[in-house]
Amino acid sequence: MLSSLRSALSPMFRFVPVLWRTIADQEEKLLRLTEAQHRILGFIRRHPRSAIEGVAGSGKTLLAMTQARRHADAGLRVLVLCYNKHLAQSLSGSLSPAYEDQIVVSTFHSICAHFCRLTMRSFNAQGDAFWRDEAADLLEAAALDVDPKERFDAIVVDEGQDFLELWWEALEALYRCDEPRRLTVFYDPRQRIYRDAAMTATELQLAPFTLDTNCRNTQAIAAYSARALSFEAEVDPGAPKGMIVEEERVHSEADVIKATRKTVQDWCLRDRGGLKPSQVAILVPWLRHDQWPEKFGVVRLVHDLEAWRRGEGVLLETHRRFKGLEADAIVLAGVPDAGTQRGYSAEDHYVASSRAKHVLKVIRT
Repeated sequence: MLSSLRSALSPMFRFVPVLWRTIADQEEKLLRLTEAQHRILGFIRRHPRSAIEGVAGSGKTLLAMTQARRHADAGLRVLVLCYNKHLAQSLSGSLSPAYEDQIVVSTFHSICAHFCRLTMRSFNAQGDAFWRDEAADLLEAAALDVDPKERFDAIVVDEGQDFLELWWEALEALYRCDEPRRLTVFYDPRQRIYRDAAMTATELQLAPFTLDTNCRNTQAIAAYSARALSFEAEVDPGAPKGMIVEEERVHSEADVIKATRKTVQDWCLRDRGGLKPSQVAILVPWLRHDQWPEKFGVVRLVHDLEAWRRGEGVLLETHRRFKGLEADAIVLAGVPDAGTQRGYSAEDHYVASSRAKHVLKVIRT
């Protein structure tokens, strides 16, 4: 009786690490370059034209930007290309002002539009055929007419699996001189957007290299994302094990939002997880802004990438627009079982889940 009363009146203390501290400790381990990444830097130095195939989380984007800076440090003008607009904005924002005259970061279609403007060509973006084929033709024609100083000494491509055959041909017109045409491509065939996109190192005359080790995610998240495509993740031995990926099944859109709200508040409120809004993202297969509130209590939701990076709120975005980016903690909200609905495949689940570095919650419908 006395023991029960004492328990009721005394505060209970559980020695459980706060979420933000757990992530901080894990981040130190993930920041270390793997042995394979060190090797790839030497490999790229020896091969002016190379293709690096890497699983999600193998550090492809980090290595792409390292290679771009190396070229710039050697006095070269560099073009960094990717498919995703958000990724291009993120990479451009990560560059030191010292590189702004030597490194241009762009999506493929943005560089097409830029060269058309330089040569006073019309860029009437209409229909799928334009984006797939006609834009590349316009870029190739414009590159031949542009002032040579606008061209490049080296090109680095991230998300190379999303580039179509005509796009590669157009890029060859962007070099200032015929030799050497320095091209470094990073890609993951499992993350393809276009089913008919087949980036092959042999056809592009690129020396191949493979990065099999995931060094972005905890072991738990790496294994979870790999299971989506039925392969076994290879993780650096020093990577933190991390928390088990939690899955929850709900039955309505209202339940999705309710479960997401609880998770985000558990992660972000100061007296709970203590994460900053800029560490957390909510990724959905399809986004209707009118269905989601502007905030979860005191935690704001934002749709702008820069506002998220400034810490103005937790990002709410589709998984495809977030492709190539990452966050410490991610909620995959309202996702169906992979392959059961058009627009969310097993490949989509692999890509979306691998965006989370430390904590992942999946809310299924």
